[in-house]
Amino acid sequence: MKSFKEWQYILCLHKTYFDTGYGITSIVKYLIGLLGFGNILVGGQFSTLVYAGFGYVIFCYIFGLMWYKWGFIWAQNEVGNRWNLFQKEVRETIKNGKVFKPKK
Repeated sequence: MKSFKEWQYILCLHKTYFDTGYGITSIVKYLIGLLGFGNILVGGQFSTLVYAGFGYVIFCYIFGLMWYKWGFIWAQNEVGNRWNLFQKEVRETIKNGKVFKPKK
């Protein structure tokens, strides 16, 4: 049986996959809502909107999973690091050879 900490890690990992996919494709939820609302106004079934919502949830999870598996997360973090002033200063310091070395 897996320990509780492993179970927490796995749950948070899958949540991260969904959150990443949802964050990147969040504009799609408005399209689904608009089309679903229009469908209901013209007499369509509510179940179509529910199925589209479930499909979107699954799509978000798979998209987030692929985002991590294909390594786009590293590129996303690097983009953030290039604009981070602290990271910029650290890279300049290392590039110029001014790395702090403690006295012995």
